[in-house]
Amino acid sequence: MTDLRALLSIANVAVDRAAAIVARTSIGKVTAKGDRDMVSELDLAIEDHVRSFLSSETPEIGFLGEEQGGRRSESDLT
Repeated sequence: MTDLRALLSIANVAVDRAAAIVARTSIGKVTAKGDRDMVSELDLAIEDHVRSFLSSETPEIGFLGEEQGGRRSESDLT
């Protein structure tokens, strides 16, 4: 998909969904990912939800998340 208006609409829905998770969920357990890098259960929940949503809405576009890395796509929209 290269319809930028449609992609912006999908991105806005993803942001709204992430904001809703933040509003209703506590941070949860915080663990160390590295020497000076921490991750919370909330971080992981948001990334999982956004990754799943975007994967279903834009399967042709890759995803790179801070917490769990990424998945490449066949398109140039990685």
